[in-house]
Amino acid sequence: MGFTIHWLNPITLERNSRALACRRMLGRHTYDNIAEIIEKVLTEFDIQSKTTLIFTDNAAYFVKAFK
Repeated sequence: MGFTIHWLNPITLERNSRALACRRMLGRHTYDNIAEIIEKVLTEFDIQSKTTLIFTDNAAYFVKAFK
């Protein structure tokens, strides 16, 4: 699973983007496995409180992972 991060420079309002992480997903792609990987990445980079939006495709397992 790949993660990118996007933010605005508060002074110049310039848009920035970087690749944040890429995690191998072993086993089935179930909602609980997806949620666990997302939580681990947010915790690893200490960005839980800074994350305001997460974009995914509309696959059922992503929808369920965020509920």
